[in-house]
Amino acid sequence: MLDNKSKIQTEPDEIDLTKVVISLVRFFQRNWITFLICNGIALSLGVVFFFTTERIYSSRFTGECMLLPDGRTIELMKDLDGLRKNEDWVQLGRRLGMGVKKVKKIKEILPLPNATIDKESRGTEDYVQQYNPMPFSFSVLVKVTDNSILPELQKGMVRYLSNNPYNSIRVSRFIENRKNLLASVNTEISRLDSLFRMDKVMRFKTVSKPETNNEISVKDLLFELHEKREIIEDELRFASPVRIIQEFTAFKKPIFPVKWQIALACLIAGNFLAFFIIAFSNLSKAYKKSE
Repeated sequence: MLDNKSKIQTEPDEIDLTKVVISLVRFFQRNWITFLICNGIALSLGVVFFFTTERIYSSRFTGECMLLPDGRTIELMKDLDGLRKNEDWVQLGRRLGMGVKKVKKIKEILPLPNATIDKESRGTEDYVQQYNPMPFSFSVLVKVTDNSILPELQKGMVRYLSNNPYNSIRVSRFIENRKNLLASVNTEISRLDSLFRMDKVMRFKTVSKPETNNEISVKDLLFELHEKREIIEDELRFASPVRIIQEFTAFKKPIFPVKWQIALACLIAGNFLAFFIIAFSNLSKAYKKSE
């Protein structure tokens, strides 16, 4: 008997999903005109917003500073974005070498931190000990309203980083040191080459003409110096404050506005408005009845 009573007491508390679904269907049947009108208004406003809103495109530029750490590069790029946020278009245009109208089309300059990349070239302090300057990679994500300014923006960023005093002075010193080192290597190669020829002439005057240990050691040293000269020449060939790894790509598809995002927002807003109107209408009716 107790079990039957407990079953009777718990049955009314259980939710009948069928009744809930039927209630929802009837609710939408009674108010379908309201939902239709509200969603129609929201979608119409969304269409107007989509065709009248300025398109924003995104692109990424990746480069490499020879002697400027990526942390410093990020700070310099954040300084540019700070000028944009403060709407100091004249100063921003001067730093990028662009006109005011063009820099106003920049919507965001976002530097992306990267780890130090593998070195492309090796430097040498002298003939024996090597010193490896570590190039630092960086990436900048920009958002613009006109893709045509991307090439000029890229040149402006490279110029801005290259003209940084800290960067330009260190690179110029690096180039000067490497040129002096190259001149010393060439002098040493000429001296050893003369010594090698002299030893070769003396060897030919003998009867057996054996290859002396002195000649072998000179050969090895010459080979080593020629390798070092190629390394230094490569360093000078690629020595630049900023090297471009990947240029800006002008994508045709904008990142804003996006059709499906606007459609979803319109549906949410339209249904919310419909529920608000229905709730307000029911509250008004209940208030009138209570009076």
